[in-house]
Amino acid sequence: MGNDEKTQLKLDLLSILLENQNKLVPSLFIERELGITKEIIYKQINFLRNEGLTIDFTSDGNYMLSNVSEIKKISPSYIKFLLKENTFFNDFIYFNEVGSTQEVIKKYAQDGVPQGLVIISDLQYSGRGRKGRLWYSPKGENLLFSCLFRPNFDP
Repeated sequence: MGNDEKTQLKLDLLSILLENQNKLVPSLFIERELGITKEIIYKQINFLRNEGLTIDFTSDGNYMLSNVSEIKKISPSYIKFLLKENTFFNDFIYFNEVGSTQEVIKKYAQDGVPQGLVIISDLQYSGRGRKGRLWYSPKGENLLFSCLFRPNFDP
């Protein structure tokens, strides 16, 4: 299974769990809906749990996603799910930590990446605020991202 297929599988699984948030979803239902085995479900659930999503499971093979609004860290799969139908912000790159999301996106912009890219990070250790002031943000306490826009006018 390639990376695109794994990503789509995670999004499909997450979609099922979000549609049934705070409800038990039988693994048999997921198997039939996605055409996958219990082992694959288990691996993907663990991946999503490692991203910070709270997914409980019972000994008889039921899964439940709870309290998405209380996610304690950035979940790239959840962000991808939220952006999947967005026609402008259609791609993002997640970093555990960066010096500055603005510096990272500037490099992508110089390389000709189209607008709509979002750079997201859990930790930024050399960010800049207004008037070039240094800005440090502890891990997990703020939204740290930069968006690439390409306005349709001359500078």
